Amino acid sequence: YLDIVLLENIVLNYIIIISTAIISKSKINILNIILSSFIGGVYAIFNYISNINLAVSVTIKILISICMMVIAFKEYQLNKLLKILMFFYLVSFTFGGIAFMLLFFLDPQSIVINGNYFVGTYPIKVTVLAGGIGFIIITIIAEIIKNRVGKKVTIYNLEISYRGNLKKMKTMLDTGNLLKEPISNADVII
Repeated sequence: YLDIVLLENIVLNYIIIISTAIISKSKINILNIILSSFIGGVYAIFNYISNINLAVSVTIKILISICMMVIAFKEYQLNKLLKILMFFYLVSFTFGGIAFMLLFFLDPQSIVINGNYFVGTYPIKVTVLAGGIGFIIITIIAEIIKNRVGKKVTIYNLEISYRGNLKKMKTMLDTGNLLKEPISNADVII
């Protein structure tokens, strides 16, 4: 039923956008997220009932997801929008994989093929459960990454000697390269 497809997609889009906001540390407005989730739900119905080729479908999906992120986060700077969009895709793929896994393990006979898509005829509780599990996994992964990066971002005392002149300064470890000197395993300065 289309109303169930719409509701499931709104709920899952909402959870995905909230997770994206947490990971990207973006400010959110609940009404904007609801509107964005609704647009994603309407697109899901359109995608389900239409019979368009794969290239057009992928292009429309990308454009819809960009619109959803602009509406949800009110972000217009390209570099920040791309960052949010990448987190959105990461979370979406994670949640989709979890939902498919749950469907496969809980009720594999309910997986049907509709054109080019695998479609599950499963209750909304599986969608919400997948969203909840995905949210927990993404939150844990984000916390692990934050803690690891937080431990590596440290201030070092650095001494530079050049032609008899000695200069002491404080510097921060560059975690972007993570290069190590092969013998001493000391951090490399670039």
